[in-house]
Amino acid sequence: MNPQICEAIRSRRRMALGYYGYKRVVEPFAYGMNELGDALLLGFQIHGTGRAASDEGWVRIRLYEAVILCETGQTFLADRPGYRRDDPVFCTVFCQI
Repeated sequence: MNPQICEAIRSRRRMALGYYGYKRVVEPFAYGMNELGDALLLGFQIHGTGRAASDEGWVRIRLYEAVILCETGQTFLADRPGYRRDDPVFCTVFCQI
């Protein structure tokens, strides 16, 4: 478990990370493990590039494929449409909004 991610979720601070070689900025909403034992971050991507058609929207990031760069210092509101607690993709939830 990564306490930096849980602290960002608790304090509602955006995170910058590298994922598949691209920089992303996400608002972290939930962090846990799936049934395969992979650590996942559920977040709302507000900026970044990559293979997706859109740079903005909900993302599930496998953390073994990501590099956490830093918290941006910017906060966010915890009321993005489409978020639901206890997402069934997680077998174990470490922290969530």
